[in-house]
Amino acid sequence: MDKETAKLQAVKKDTPWGSEIRWAAFANVGGKILTILKGHKTSLKYNQSKDEVLYVMTGKIGVTHADEAVHHYTNVDAKYDVLVPGEALSIPAMCIYRMEALEDSEIIEIGTRAPSKNSVKIEDEYGRAVKPFHREIKVRKNGQS
Repeated sequence: MDKETAKLQAVKKDTPWGSEIRWAAFANVGGKILTILKGHKTSLKYNQSKDEVLYVMTGKIGVTHADEAVHHYTNVDAKYDVLVPGEALSIPAMCIYRMEALEDSEIIEIGTRAPSKNSVKIEDEYGRAVKPFHREIKVRKNGQS
């Protein structure tokens, strides 16, 4: 069977931290444009089976992120990096992360598509339901311990 091109419909959703425009690209890949307003942040979360890459189009964001090992070992800390336009961050499934807008920012997110209950929120500033993590997560900023 020959492959076919397809015109897709994007859907915009307002969020407590800004908004997102999402679309399905292929059976297992989706995309989003995230708008995060200065001073706002996403929940601290991980995806159980979704891999993502974040690409900063405009603005500046601080990203707290931790490798999957944080689920299994107590000596693993999260890292904090600042991303500016042209920079990207890969976030495999089970890796914890949170974005905070240091300026009004637009981020492109491309990820594998996963079931709707894939995301596990650990902390949330906006009163949404969370599942507390089994230990405190320490954050190293700029390579500090």
